[in-house]
Amino acid sequence: MKRFAALFLAVLVVFSMAACGSEPVSTVDPTDGMSVEECYLAIMDSKNAEEMSKYICVGKAEDYYSNVEKLFGGDTFTVSADYSGTYGGYEVYYLTIKSKTDKSKTMSNFEIFKKEGDDYKLALDAEIISKINTECLCPTCKGVGTFTTGGNACGICGGTGVQYYPNAYFDAGTNMWMGETRACSGCAGAGHMGGTTTNCSTCHGRRYVFK
Repeated sequence: MKRFAALFLAVLVVFSMAACGSEPVSTVDPTDGMSVEECYLAIMDSKNAEEMSKYICVGKAEDYYSNVEKLFGGDTFTVSADYSGTYGGYEVYYLTIKSKTDKSKTMSNFEIFKKEGDDYKLALDAEIISKINTECLCPTCKGVGTFTTGGNACGICGGTGVQYYPNAYFDAGTNMWMGETRACSGCAGAGHMGGTTTNCSTCHGRRYVFK
């Protein structure tokens, strides 16, 4: 699907270039087929979309490859995967990706995977991701990920930390413009300007909660 090219992160929240509060713990055995970590490393190391498609079970690799190349091209990374639950028949993992050359460069977000045989594969399921954006926001922080005491509410989002874009991308499958919720451009999802910010105790700053 055309503009589903954006990484899952771009559909949910833009990759954060800051480390999370705690190190994720891998819950998959890398000796048992291709693990989630190995799958995503193979995706980042793919030389072209055709090669990348071997590690994707749903959706097309062409646009996704373009975005991965822009984000990760020319560098090497490590990947940690923290199992976060299930949704829509997929397993949800919170990935933490760290550059081997620049230790301060850390990117984190959710991705959805499906196990085929012994191997995990990435799912680019636009319909499921769209539902996650509306149905899996943390009920405690309303999808902001943090709480701020003091300071002033952001004038753009009114303190919610998010903005809805009704025509965010064009879905070639349905021939329609699709909307999506993104982190507020004014406060980067914090909801407030200034003050003291702490991570939500329910989602641990990750904005989404899965069963």
